[in-house]
Amino acid sequence: MSFPLTPAGIPLVSHLRPGQALRAGSTVTHPGFSVQGLPSTAVVVEILDSGHVELSNGLTMPLNELRPVATDERWVELKGVTVPYLLSDQGKVVSLRYARQDRERMLRAPVQGRYPQVNLLLEKRPKNYAVARLVAQHFLPPPAEARHTRVLHRDQNPLNTHYTNLQWVDKAEIQDVFIDRLLRRRGQDHYRAKLTPEKVSQLRNRAGQGEMLKALAQEFGVTSSAISHIVRGRTWRTAPTHSPIPPLNSSDPQECGTQLLAPWPGVDGEMRTAAGIPLVDYLRPGQPLRAGATVSQEGFDTQGFANSLIVIEVISAEKVKLSNGQTLPLAELQRVETQERWVFIQGIAARWLLSDQGKVVSVPYDKISPECLLRLDLRNDHPKIVLTRGKRQVEVKVAELVAEHFLPPPPNRRMKYALARDGDPLNLHYTNLEWAVNPEIKPKGILNHHLLSDEQVAEILSRHRQGQKLKQLAQAFGVSISTIGRITIRERDGHT
Repeated sequence: MSFPLTPAGIPLVSHLRPGQALRAGSTVTHPGFSVQGLPSTAVVVEILDSGHVELSNGLTMPLNELRPVATDERWVELKGVTVPYLLSDQGKVVSLRYARQDRERMLRAPVQGRYPQVNLLLEKRPKNYAVARLVAQHFLPPPAEARHTRVLHRDQNPLNTHYTNLQWVDKAEIQDVFIDRLLRRRGQDHYRAKLTPEKVSQLRNRAGQGEMLKALAQEFGVTSSAISHIVRGRTWRTAPTHSPIPPLNSSDPQECGTQLLAPWPGVDGEMRTAAGIPLVDYLRPGQPLRAGATVSQEGFDTQGFANSLIVIEVISAEKVKLSNGQTLPLAELQRVETQERWVFIQGIAARWLLSDQGKVVSVPYDKISPECLLRLDLRNDHPKIVLTRGKRQVEVKVAELVAEHFLPPPPNRRMKYALARDGDPLNLHYTNLEWAVNPEIKPKGILNHHLLSDEQVAEILSRHRQGQKLKQLAQAFGVSISTIGRITIRERDGHT
């Protein structure tokens, strides 16, 4: 029986033996694939002696339970090799004497240098062959010119080794395509892209509503760091973000006040911080106040309090606790409009809101726990808070949290510390923060401005030039030796 020839002049062969329905490399299907969440079809890797077959999806199943799928795949015998191999026009390679035994097995083609390669036995010596080149040599017409010695993937995907995706080109054309791919290998145009703009928009909105990055990473099949970069706007910057306002669970304002509805990103879908994190609507539907809000009352002045106070805790739909220790009815307070912006803290198990002024509000998942403004640890004049990241509890400076969520990413990886521009570590407003390399030395300005004046710093530098020791200067000015040392180091490095 004669078979037609490929454009390369190689005769096609029958993949199946007479009376045999399956062979290594055959495409099969089974109703159980879809039940287990697997693709509807799989490829036979090897037919085992026990009447079972090993499949490309990792399953081992009885041979009689599988149904072959008819395809237009064509096969040829490889030329110039010692052991007989079959090659398909889709890039499958089957060894007819695997491990020099009477075993048929579809060979794995691991990716080496971006291109799939198989290890074949050539004159009793193994050698790696590019699958794309093998397919081009056996299924494409011979090159039109002698300089056409390279194989180009038409769709720029080196994993697609179908013969219709390959063509013979010269070295210059390969270089032009490579440069063009470097210029546009972003987003879904990248051959290894796992996400689309629609999926990116969806996961950004869900992350803005407080879902864990780890859960999103598992659902979308990427790493947690990739989700973090997307949420912060470091990658997929051109992907749109659209988030409809969720419906209310109740029409009663008081009932809405007790429900802990998740805030949502801005209505226009593009309200983000400079770090790329979606802003959230701070107030719940039908609720005029929540923890962290600034309020006012006519009686504050007469009682010796400030004109406005902060809500520390929402006790119920009717009562709130204020920063002066009072517990007042919610109806007697008026909310003070501010320019404060809020986001969900990223990468933690709890649902905590963070404002651009350094406020942290706990938003519990249930309806029993109170919603409250968290108290910050003010030891060493640096407000800190304990976060649960993964299975560990980590103490983090609030200034660094504000910088990570509201400032643009630092231009240098070494700049991982957030310092106050005015020298006051208690001023956590995002406009007062900047990235720095050293956790204690500000990149510009006077160090420890809240402890030493400009005249005192000048006097310290003058005495140090005269040879006075650091310990004596520290005792004279009432600061630590390390503070004096940092001031002298700044002068030596040219910081004024």
